[in-house]
Order: sequence, then C-alpha cells, then structure tokens
Amino acid sequence: MQLKDVKNYFFYVVVFLVFVCFNKHAFALDIIPKPLRIKENTGAFTLSKHTRILSDHLLLNETKLLQEYIKSAYGLILKKTRDTSSQISLVIDKNHQEFSDPESYRLHVEGNKVTIIASHRKGIFHGIQTLRQLIKKKGNVISIPCAEIEDQPRLSWREFMLDEARFFRGKTVVKQILDQMAFLKMNVFHWHLTDNTGW
Repeated sequence: MQLKDVKNYFFYVVVFLVFVCFNKHAFALDIIPKPLRIKENTGAFTLSKHTRILSDHLLLNETKLLQEYIKSAYGLILKKTRDTSSQISLVIDKNHQEFSDPESYRLHVEGNKVTIIASHRKGIFHGIQTLRQLIKKKGNVISIPCAEIEDQPRLSWREFMLDEARFFRGKTVVKQILDQMAFLKMNVFHWHLTDNTGW
C-alpha cells in the first residue's frame, strides 16, 4: 500500500468517526431493551419537589412504586394530587386499539408533563421502568428528555435463571436480582434450586 493510499484510508476513517460521534442528539436515549418506536423531541421535563403524580385508583401500587423509586434515587417525595403544573400521569385506557398486548405502553414526555398510558397495569409498570432509565441528574438538576415512546415486548418469555443448587446467595441478592429483572422488563424467574449431585 502506497503512502497516498494510507492517507486516503485514514481520511475516510476519520470522516466516518466524526459522522458517528456527531450524529447524535443532545440527549441519547439509552433504553434497555430498546423500545419499538422512539421519537426524540427538544427540551426536557424537570423533576422537582413540586412535581406531582396523577393516577387512577386502580394504579395505587404502581403509584407507590414510582414514588419509592424517585425518593430512594433522588430524595424527592412526589405527592399524589391534581393541582399541579408539573405532573406525571399514569393512565389506564382499556379501549385503545394500540394496546392489544397487556404489556404494551406509550410514554410521552413534554416540558411540564409526563404521561404513561396503557390498557393494563403491566404496561404501566413497564412504562415506569423506561421512565426510570430516562431520568438524568446533572448537578442539582434532575431532568427527563422530551420524547415519545411506544413499546411492547418482542418476546412473551423473557427469563433469567439463577442456579443455587450448590451455592445459596441469600435473600438480599435474590431480591436485588428480581429488582434488576423488573428494571429490564424480564418476566420469568427460573430459580434452579436442586439437581442430582447438588441435592
């Protein structure tokens, strides 16, 4: 390979790397697993002590779960009320045709409002896990990038196996694994407790 060819090669490599590095939005929406559809918008929702949660009476457990997540991670206590200009809404819509799968949901983040809508509590729960992944803290500012997300599972069986046939890790570790499974929207816990030689 001649010197000229080498220079050309490195030129194209540099151009490619520049394209890859700068062809991203200011907020990179890194969500695992990747949702079915994502539309990133400009702006961000600011999470603060003034933010309130609006939800249906059927979603008391999900509301409490979201409150506990926010409190443990960011020290904010989000109260449930309808009088607010900064709100997170959890909505059940059983008649919406988009939500044929009970685990599907739609998450819409605007400048002063976050809405999670689904036909079933399972969808609301998954929407909360996605919302958790979107929250970013920079200094004293806690924000969520504006976006529209639609999602439903590609696979109905999403398993994690814990093999404790020979070594028990304890209750605390098992609970941590279950929390991480929920965070990643895994829905089957295969707990392998015994086998021939281990028993």
